[in-house]
Amino acid sequence: MLDIGCATGELVFFAEDLGMSTAGIDNDEYLLEIAGTKKERNFSDAEFIKGDMRLIDGLFKNRNFDIITCMGNTLAHLGSAEEVSGFFRSVNMLLNEKGVFTCQIVNYDKPVPEGKTNFKEIESDEFRFIRNNEILKEGESVKFSGELILKSDGRKYRSEILLFPVSRDLIEKELNESGFNSIKIYGGFDRNSYDLNSDALVFRAEK
Repeated sequence: MLDIGCATGELVFFAEDLGMSTAGIDNDEYLLEIAGTKKERNFSDAEFIKGDMRLIDGLFKNRNFDIITCMGNTLAHLGSAEEVSGFFRSVNMLLNEKGVFTCQIVNYDKPVPEGKTNFKEIESDEFRFIRNNEILKEGESVKFSGELILKSDGRKYRSEILLFPVSRDLIEKELNESGFNSIKIYGGFDRNSYDLNSDALVFRAEK
């Protein structure tokens, strides 16, 4: 199993606990350091690589996977329809026959009043995470803003990044053209039916 945009490795470790051989890739060195610390603490055999998701076919040359995942709106970090197309083709190349590609993103087709979406706040024992998306150019760019607040000392970390709003139509088109079969699209991980008002878009595609 390969997780693209693995962050601190939670999904990678979960898959490993299920008995899989696992790998994760991310472009954020700090998050990968946290994943490495967890790996040592848990005596894990998981592999973590720092790299660009657009270059996975070279980073994992001569290797294949049964499952490839791309969660947490990672797909929207690609910059254009052409990059989405290239990424899907690379994923297809890395999958074994009958392998499965699963991905989750924000539903960018959902109507956005006044051009801004405030997501439900994420809270744990350790932090609060406040997020919003602001449309800068319809169909071309969205500004994501996030604020992480640590409960231990109140420190705040803020960040902004431009994202590409990947539509359902583009996803279906590029998955089909990249050679995927049995494409299923849901409105969330609970496999509810997708519609324009769904907060998320989750798809599952087989090679």
